[in-house]
Amino acid sequence: MIVLEATVEFEPWDWIGEKAHKIIGTTEWNSYWDDFLKTLGIKPAYSGSWLISIDEINKPEIIKKIVTLTCNDDFSTENIDNSLPPFTGGYILFDNNKVLFEPQCCCDLGDLDYWKELTSLESENWHNLLMGHAMMHARKVGDNLEIKEIPEYGNHEPIIEKVNQSDLRIAISKVEQKIKSFEKTIFPIINEIYNNDELSLKISKKFTGQS
Repeated sequence: MIVLEATVEFEPWDWIGEKAHKIIGTTEWNSYWDDFLKTLGIKPAYSGSWLISIDEINKPEIIKKIVTLTCNDDFSTENIDNSLPPFTGGYILFDNNKVLFEPQCCCDLGDLDYWKELTSLESENWHNLLMGHAMMHARKVGDNLEIKEIPEYGNHEPIIEKVNQSDLRIAISKVEQKIKSFEKTIFPIINEIYNNDELSLKISKKFTGQS
């Protein structure tokens, strides 16, 4: 079954400090990170991953920290449209629990718009998906979509997977509903900070990539 999972990236140094730099990439990383996340009552998208499903993010203290990390020094409530990005992370494409593609550098929850483009794609020519990098492309092949990722570093061969277009359309519809539910989850927490319904709703939509 095709699943598109919405995730937020937890950069380890924001959560466990400098120790992260010492153990990332070592054999102890996965178990250390998984155990740490367990203390927060959450689990990663897969062992050792920095990506956390939005289904796992519901505790006020965790949401407040993500909000604080996202509202950087350039953030201004008077200029939200230009200064406030969606939550960093993005969408993992699973097929029967196998990861086909996951967000790379500079991806966020606003990237759902690019996945939606694939639901109406009809051309056999490669279409560039403008979400983060490494580069991703897709084209229509019969009833399927052929999706290709070109690794950003090294001399690795492109990753190419085929996904049924109708199945992907259903997966996108489901994750879109999850995003709307997540917006409702974070809204009251954000409103505790700003005490302004209209402003907090706008911020919630920006964080979830809906505006």
